[in-house]
Amino acid sequence: MSLEQYNLYKSNKKELDDICKGNYYFDVLSHAPEENIAFHSCYNKAYSAAISSIVFQAFAIEAFINFYGSIKLGHHVFHDHYDRISIRDKIIIISKIATGKDFPKGEKVYELINKVIRQRDKLVHHKGKEIRFEDCSEEQFHKTMHMNIDFIFDDIDDLVKTYPLFIKTIAILEGKEIDAYNEQQLNLTNEFLRVIKNTIHKAFLGPEEETD
Repeated sequence: MSLEQYNLYKSNKKELDDICKGNYYFDVLSHAPEENIAFHSCYNKAYSAAISSIVFQAFAIEAFINFYGSIKLGHHVFHDHYDRISIRDKIIIISKIATGKDFPKGEKVYELINKVIRQRDKLVHHKGKEIRFEDCSEEQFHKTMHMNIDFIFDDIDDLVKTYPLFIKTIAILEGKEIDAYNEQQLNLTNEFLRVIKNTIHKAFLGPEEETD
């Protein structure tokens, strides 16, 4: 979902760049009404998609560490002791318990996780800042607008890679080539295929003989 929204953002961002002709700011007073309509339509689509991409990236990270904690520590242990701690603490503590190794807080993956969480928190716990137009310079206005709105575009090209890098890092800590979620999906698929095979064998050839 995050990648789908990111691709939608990129598509609209490209169209937005074409409309702005490389300029960071779009002066509505210098353009025709149809150009202003096109700009705002593309901007709103790009902005909405960027928000969705970051929020779902954060959802994915939290969902995985909750899933990972449940299967590695046990459902009751995880929910009784770790369910309500912060995402960062879950990642550090649960990965340490499950793998015996420290999560690499000095590497890019942890930096990206922190950025995603900060962006998500800005969106869901947003604290706006008043703009006093009568004593606000153009520079102050654009700075405030960025802090309140455009911050969502910051580093989005890197942030959208956070979840894949995160689950890969956990797999590496475990000494595995596949992450826990996909490992479980593979095991379920193999078990499903085994059941189908046995059912077909019983239906057409009779029960398989047990071997010592």
